Amino acid sequence: MKTAVLIAALAWAAAVGRAGAALTETAAVVGATQTAETKPVTPAPAVDPSPLGHSGFLYVFSLSNWGVFNASPLGYTPFELGYDFGNGLRVQSGMDLFYYEGLDSEEKNPQFGTRRYTYEMSDWRTSLIYRVPMPIRLRPMLGISLNMVGGSRRLAADLQGGKDINANAPKFAAWSYVGLGMMMGLEYMLSRDWSLQLSERYDVTFGSFPSPYVTQLGVAVTF
Repeated sequence: MKTAVLIAALAWAAAVGRAGAALTETAAVVGATQTAETKPVTPAPAVDPSPLGHSGFLYVFSLSNWGVFNASPLGYTPFELGYDFGNGLRVQSGMDLFYYEGLDSEEKNPQFGTRRYTYEMSDWRTSLIYRVPMPIRLRPMLGISLNMVGGSRRLAADLQGGKDINANAPKFAAWSYVGLGMMMGLEYMLSRDWSLQLSERYDVTFGSFPSPYVTQLGVAVTF
């Protein structure tokens, strides 16, 4: 009899233990669920809508190759300043400088015929450029510019008997024009601030001077 009672007591204790373990496990699951539900969600970092490029003041340095009537001189733009509006539109102004030798004649002295001259030329240029928005680093560019080109020339050095016979030749006005430039090209964004630009420009001249082509390679920085 005592043995039967002991066995029954042990069975009841085991059942109570199993029930307690089940309740403990259920409480743990409920607690974890509540913790997960009440845990604050960290918001995702804001995404810059224009990671490539931004608005700000602009500086451009560039090299150029001019195709004019009597030569193909190389030029450079030591400074070109402007503003980037951050929506693809830029306005900038600066000066091209180029020096070269080429054949030409003088209207006032046609009897001398064609002779070789040295040229010191400049192009003051104001441009309005639109960079087509693209989700990649490479962007097309379209633009127009007002160009005021002019300079001076003099007879090129002519050594005869070890002496330059044109050493004292005077300078006088070279060819010049005011023109409307039409430009198209490509821009590659090196970073958010820096870009590399390659463009081709055709100047429509307001006069009898032949329209030149200008190829330009430059680096721009926005700050």
